[in-house]
Amino acid sequence: MPESPGDMDFLVSPSERIGEYAAPLTDWFASKLAPAHDVRVAAVSSPTTNGGSSTTLFVTVELREGEPTAREFVVRLKPVSYRLFLRDNFEAQFHLLKHLAEHTDVPVPKVHFLEPDPAILGAPFMVMDRVVGDVPPDYPPFHARGFLYDASLDQRRRLWDSALQTMARVARVDVERLPQIVERREGESGPEENLRHWTDMLAWVCGKEPPPLLEATAAWLRRHMPKGLHTGLSWGDARVGNMIFRDWQCVAAIDWETITLAGPELDLAHWLLMDDFWSKYLGFEPLAGLPSRDETIRRWEDLTGFRAQHLDWHEVLAAWRLCIIYERVCQLKGAAAGLRDETGDTLGIHQLRETFDRHGVDPLH
Repeated sequence: MPESPGDMDFLVSPSERIGEYAAPLTDWFASKLAPAHDVRVAAVSSPTTNGGSSTTLFVTVELREGEPTAREFVVRLKPVSYRLFLRDNFEAQFHLLKHLAEHTDVPVPKVHFLEPDPAILGAPFMVMDRVVGDVPPDYPPFHARGFLYDASLDQRRRLWDSALQTMARVARVDVERLPQIVERREGESGPEENLRHWTDMLAWVCGKEPPPLLEATAAWLRRHMPKGLHTGLSWGDARVGNMIFRDWQCVAAIDWETITLAGPELDLAHWLLMDDFWSKYLGFEPLAGLPSRDETIRRWEDLTGFRAQHLDWHEVLAAWRLCIIYERVCQLKGAAAGLRDETGDTLGIHQLRETFDRHGVDPLH
């Protein structure tokens, strides 16, 4: 396990080229923001506390539209050389965000442009508005430092409840009206497609000899998949670290790289798993004032109208996915990832074992 938050530097993706982006972005924005003139990229930076799967740029563009003004954008590059996930859904993310902004009450940044030409920045990219607000940090975890750590008990609970309300909005999205975000086989449900995809990703990451526990878990998930699981939008990485807040209210849900149609209960399972990760698995006491696990589940049920009927199965699925991601991070960054302990197991493996123990299951026997 990491000895300190400083060992968690895998969370920030490579961005050594930031200084080279201003000039080509100036030319690009000048062509896109016409008839504005005197367009100039005045500043380019990147996040330092969140984000580990793609390069994200904060860009300040100065221009004249009658009077001089400045606009703040986020430029997100498609992962190319540093590719964490198997599925190439970069364009699907853009179209989903556009749909959510225009046709639902899910708060997301407004997207403006999808640039397919890799010659400009070295990879295709999308451009969206930069949403002003606070993001609970991953690095160091918000349970140890940051605005939420400094907040009052009431403020923490207000933020948490607003985050759950955002998850409920995602859960209520009409999937029949969504643009295509996954490719399902004939007769295949959203949860079935999701399990197939992550099985493919396990093979992509680990080849023919995956860790025995991960291989056994894949078999367990197939054998025990509940009947009649809801096909619905799953954000994929639902957690407060992927939300932007103002006045303790969520104003934007961000990072949609692991979107699926696996249904909203998977988001709840992932939420619970990641909250454990950012606290006890990194050696920090959970912040006082935040609702307990049971309180969070009950509130999610009240807000969504769904029942967490198969949470045990979804929690195993969420932990298994996390293990696969950590194996990929270690593959990309080696020992620098700081994710393996002295036995060679990742933090995810420990969480997966604990999840099985909680539900009284041994997938290896």
